[in-house]
Amino acid sequence: MRHWHGDIAIDTTAVPSWARPHTRRRSSLEASANWHYKGGGDKEFGYSATLAIAAHADPARAGRYPQLTLGMVLHTPQKDMGRHAHYVSMILSSLTHVRGFAAADRAYTKLYPQDFHQPLRALGFMPVLDLTKDQVGFEGHHQGAIAKAGRLFCPRTPRPLLDLYQRIRDAKNERERIPLREQLREVESYALVRKATADERGNERYSCPAAKLNCAWATEREQHNSRKNTQVPAVIDLEDPRSRRAHPAGRPTVTVPKVPFGERPKCCDQSSVTVQAHVMPRMRQDLPWQSTSWALAYQTLRSHIEGGNGRLKSVDAALHAREKRQPRGRVAQSLLAAITVMVENIIELERFRRASKESARTVLDLEADEVLIPYPAGPGVSEPTGGVMSRSP
Repeated sequence: MRHWHGDIAIDTTAVPSWARPHTRRRSSLEASANWHYKGGGDKEFGYSATLAIAAHADPARAGRYPQLTLGMVLHTPQKDMGRHAHYVSMILSSLTHVRGFAAADRAYTKLYPQDFHQPLRALGFMPVLDLTKDQVGFEGHHQGAIAKAGRLFCPRTPRPLLDLYQRIRDAKNERERIPLREQLREVESYALVRKATADERGNERYSCPAAKLNCAWATEREQHNSRKNTQVPAVIDLEDPRSRRAHPAGRPTVTVPKVPFGERPKCCDQSSVTVQAHVMPRMRQDLPWQSTSWALAYQTLRSHIEGGNGRLKSVDAALHAREKRQPRGRVAQSLLAAITVMVENIIELERFRRASKESARTVLDLEADEVLIPYPAGPGVSEPTGGVMSRSP
């Protein structure tokens, strides 16, 4: 696991019970069991198992480590999903100081922020979440900026660019989303830029996108706050992409009305604004939603958790087979499910070892630019100084 970068995929799967379900006339012998509803509309009576599987956001990391199930907790379906996911992540964070991305489906996006989103970020993980239709359709304002899809945009952002988010949400398949993502790159010029990471209260500082736009209000603000005379370079190195983007001729121009200084939106009067932790807590994430980097990370991480669920429900593991776990009670069901997950992890380790021997290049070899972080010397050793360490890109 030394090549694992700390990325995890979290999901909940059904663990059917041997007992009969509840009815209007009698209660089931599994008092804490309930109906687990699947994505396709089917349902299973029993328990839900929240799993955390080792994954990677970069497809180039495939085959460098065994995809083990790092944590599991058995609980009543549709009850405290966020707290159980936080519990699994908290136990995992106590075993290793490596943090990375954490992906989950839309069922976790709709949970209360204090139960899932905020504790997960406090542990050092970076959530990679998909947004629901209602969340994409929501549009508000904060400090004068437009709040859309978990991000803040310039108040003069063109409406067709903001409508691209809804068009991507309404797309039927990935083939329709790819060309829309190409158009969505234009909105990056209007997005507010985060200046620093969140403080102890979760607040962040965002700056005006004046460096990416030609805005008369931003130019007037700079002249009002500074006496420096910034001149546009007369010669441009056309072979340097950074020089082309920095020149005003290569940036979009926004049209602003004649509003006196002091009566404009706060994000336009100031070069930076403070965004509190309670602003869009469910939708804010490090990778912008539906960007190319977000799509690559989300699809890769989600494929790992679906593959892990498939292995646990295969013929060998048979986690979905209720007849293999006939003892009643959540304690007995938890122990039997944990043994099933442990056996599947051993099988995955054996599979990984065989694949390593058959490959021409062993997975334990270091890459040219790779430096492994050493493990702690032993139990009781404090974590390395400098806070949480992450190997994720």
